[in-house]
Amino acid sequence: SNLGVTATLATTLTYQGLIGNGSLTSIAVNHAIGNQFVQAQAYENSTGNKVECQITLTSASQTTFSFNVAPASNSIRVVIIG
Repeated sequence: SNLGVTATLATTLTYQGLIGNGSLTSIAVNHAIGNQFVQAQAYENSTGNKVECQITLTSASQTTFSFNVAPASNSIRVVIIG
């Protein structure tokens, strides 16, 4: 029996990587997920603690992370889910 529910099955795409170079405070990440409206978060790579920063959903393939102080080389792990 049909309960009147219509849905589309979609695969959730994820991206994760390390960012930071000691000089940039705004870092664009190319995730190629194909959706501008993603969930994005930044973590300290060494501790796993959540990092507060400004996250801009730039485009369907890019998300920008902005920090008050430039993160050290590869010190921030970003996770993007879309």
